[in-house]
This record gives sequence, structure tokens and C-alpha cells, in this order.
Amino acid sequence: MATGTDPVTGFALAAGMLLLAGPSLTEATFRGSVVLLLDIDDEGALGVVLNRPTGAHLGEATPMADFDGFGPAAGAVRSTPVMEGGPVDRTRLLALVEWRPGWGPRGDRLQQVLPGTGMADLIGLAESGEGALDPAWESVRIRAYVGYAGWGPGQLQHEVAEGAWYVLPGEQEDPFSSAPQTLWRQVVARQPGRLSWLASRPADVGRN
Repeated sequence: MATGTDPVTGFALAAGMLLLAGPSLTEATFRGSVVLLLDIDDEGALGVVLNRPTGAHLGEATPMADFDGFGPAAGAVRSTPVMEGGPVDRTRLLALVEWRPGWGPRGDRLQQVLPGTGMADLIGLAESGEGALDPAWESVRIRAYVGYAGWGPGQLQHEVAEGAWYVLPGEQEDPFSSAPQTLWRQVVARQPGRLSWLASRPADVGRN
């Protein structure tokens, strides 16, 4: 029975951990990807791919959305980079934000999901006008994701046991990396000595 502990790295699956695609994961959807695990329980797991920028910004991806409810921060919110979050429900837009001291949960519109990271409903915050009341939105870092990665009960544990994913600790900066295309290598490079051999493995076997 798969336990959810990576036999290669020794780390266990948990919210906040990263999944790095192993060389055996050759399907285009996840090849070379880095996934931030946001939730995992007996019913399955959910995460977003961190290293697949679309090249578009939120204002371009959601032209019908009105972000004027963020007041002076509306321009900054519209310029949020949009990433390909995963193959599930690509009509859904998720946003991760840099959590600020003093923030508290605001229903489904804003909640802390990991240390230093929150999940936000940007359209809901704009419609409610809450964004305009908080000057922090003018400088907070945001990443928007089209779709997400999802697994059924026990599915991710099985994939980890089969070597499809490496499980490694995430850092608060990971979702907001200025060079997401190289995030796989960045994560591997910061691992301690016993895991440094991962650097010799290809992030994307399709390019080797």
C-alpha cells in the first residue's frame, strides 16, 4: 500500500510540499513540472503547476472582468502573470497571493492556505470593493492560475511510490519566482548533499 512518503527523497506528502516531475513522467501535461500541493486528504489532492507561464496577464486573460474595485491597485492586479495551473477545470481561475501581516480570512474571497501564502478570489474582492480598502494590494505579489492539478483518493500516493514525482519542501518564494521556467532546477539546486544527485537527472526527458 502506498504510504505517501517519497522513497527517493524521504519526504511525505503534505500541503505546502512541492512535487517535481521525475524523468518517468513523460506526458506533456506534467513533464518537467513543479506542482505546489495545496491540499491532500483521504478524498484526494489538489495543487497548481508553478512553472508554466502563459505569457498573458490577468487583464488579457479575463477581458470581461472589472478590477476597478481594487481602486488604486487595479492596474497592479490586472498585470498579474497568468500561469497554466493544471489540466482540471480550465474554466476556473485560482490566485495565490503573498500573505500580509494583519490579514484575516474573508470567506471564500481570501484565506491563508500555507505559511506566507493565501488563496484569493480576485474578482470577488473587486466586486465587494474590499480590495480598494487595503493599500497592500498595490505591492502584494500575485500569481493567477488557469485550471489546477487534481488526484483521486490514493492516486498521488501511488504515483509517488512509482517514482513519477519527487516530493521536496517548498519555500514561500516558490509561487512568486521571477524565473518560473527554471524553478525545477532552482528547487533541486537548494537540496542538501544526499539529494544533490537529483541535479544530474533531466527535468524534462523530452529535451534530452
